[in-house]
Amino acid sequence: EVARLLARVHSVETGGLAPRPRHARLGDLPFPEAAGLPSELADRLPRLGELREETMRLVRELTDSGRPLTTGVVHGDVFPGNVLVHHGRASALLDWEEADLDWQAYDLAIAAWFFCRAGAELDRVALARFIAAYRAGGGTVPPAEDDLLVPFIRVKRVLEVLRAPTDRHVDWDEQLENLRAAEALG
Repeated sequence: EVARLLARVHSVETGGLAPRPRHARLGDLPFPEAAGLPSELADRLPRLGELREETMRLVRELTDSGRPLTTGVVHGDVFPGNVLVHHGRASALLDWEEADLDWQAYDLAIAAWFFCRAGAELDRVALARFIAAYRAGGGTVPPAEDDLLVPFIRVKRVLEVLRAPTDRHVDWDEQLENLRAAEALG
């Protein structure tokens, strides 16, 4: 149901909408520096720096390659806490603060992670079902972009850790899980 809701968001015609000014999109490089980890994670800082470089290289290659990626309306923050459930069914997406025009495969990857993961691992069977439901719901990301979903999940996990030091309330155990997931997805 969440995949179908996201498909509806992605199918919205942009009608000449412009991207939000001063709002970071995935292609905006560089990513934040690898810094500000608490002492108990300080030994992970070199690896985080490597992951930062790897994920920036992927994004740079995509932006420089001229590969046409489906761009349109994105929610930017689809996870269980932003899904309204009514009578046991997903009925709406909440919290549109991150909405923008961007690569829709990245938005799909962000959502898929939260609904297709088992700890720090990605359930590939659940991912295939999620993508199938997305497409059945009219989602606009074509199969030609499926090769980017797992790399985009990895990019998002790395960005979560890089941005964590600027968050108000950081769950460092969750950030350690993000690091583990990024490494497992590599």
